Amino acid sequence: MGGESSLARLFRVLRGKGLKVLYGPPLSCKTSLAISFLRHVPPGYRVYVGLGKHCSVARMLSGSASSKCILDFRDEVRFLAEELPGLQEGAFLLYDGFGATLLPLRSVLKESAVARAALFVASSLKMMVRMRAASIVIVTTETARGRPIMYRSLRDLTDVFIHVRRVGDAVSVSLRDANLAEIGVMTIPLEEILTRCSLLGPR
Repeated sequence: MGGESSLARLFRVLRGKGLKVLYGPPLSCKTSLAISFLRHVPPGYRVYVGLGKHCSVARMLSGSASSKCILDFRDEVRFLAEELPGLQEGAFLLYDGFGATLLPLRSVLKESAVARAALFVASSLKMMVRMRAASIVIVTTETARGRPIMYRSLRDLTDVFIHVRRVGDAVSVSLRDANLAEIGVMTIPLEEILTRCSLLGPR
């Protein structure tokens, strides 16, 4: 692997078949990092799903990738049941904003019901990994405990967790197992990410 950049190594992890969770604190460049890779997936194989505030990203990408905007859980269920099964064999899907439609449900449902809803979403995505040999990356924020949102619903279905955080003019990327134990770390210059991403600024 001599000479391979950290970003290229991360892209190799992202492109491999499986369900991955990319997470970190706000403004840690999660979406920019994911989009910088999406640009390198062949047309017809790249799919972007923006949930909640990430609908704005879906609209910006509509000309260069198959994109979907989801604003509430009803739309999310409809997408998972009706549109996701049409995913192309070997596709790469970014599911950006996981939890955005689930967190508002906490005001009307018990925590256990919200957790089951999160498990339904994650299980639906994992099924497409198996049925379509797809690579799916869930992008989400982290809780105050440093875990991905809805971690318990994701833990047993995720092949690798990828934690990102800003460190000065770089992004630190930590590959983690199901228990969030670190299994690898790399540092990527922020400039390298942004020059490969047509969206301006960290997201």
